[in-house]
Amino acid sequence: MEIGLFVGVMVALGVILPIVLVIKMMGRARGPGWAKDPSALSGHGTLTGVRDTGTTMNEAAQFEFSMDVTLPGEAPYPAKTKMLVSRANFGVLQPGMTVAVKVKPDDRDKVWIDLTQPVAPAGVPMGAAGGGSAPASVGSAAELLASGTPGSATIKVAQPLG
Repeated sequence: MEIGLFVGVMVALGVILPIVLVIKMMGRARGPGWAKDPSALSGHGTLTGVRDTGTTMNEAAQFEFSMDVTLPGEAPYPAKTKMLVSRANFGVLQPGMTVAVKVKPDDRDKVWIDLTQPVAPAGVPMGAAGGGSAPASVGSAAELLASGTPGSATIKVAQPLG
């Protein structure tokens, strides 16, 4: 009887423990709970380093990002964070780029990259990637061709993403 109970407990742990671990990892993939808290501080970070940690979950790789974090009215400070990022989107986050970040108010070392916000290329300040403010409304392609000003652009860097 004791062996049957032992086997039952081991089987239950073998089933329940992996499920709990997967649920916990999925929660981490969505970002820490404090990052969604309205009291989380918003700022930006300039990436200084990107390192693949070797961990992969659901085709997303975990990367460690080193950055200089700047909060409004404060001097920049160094910080690191680890996040799961789709390998298809990895090329978006390279050293020199500026990203929106959330910082835990009571622990400034806890930083989360806010991928819901735009990323500024290297050398371009946050919010200036488009060269100015966005238009109030967007018309059709025909309206743009009729009233828009011709311009040109040079692609300086391109990276295949697979």
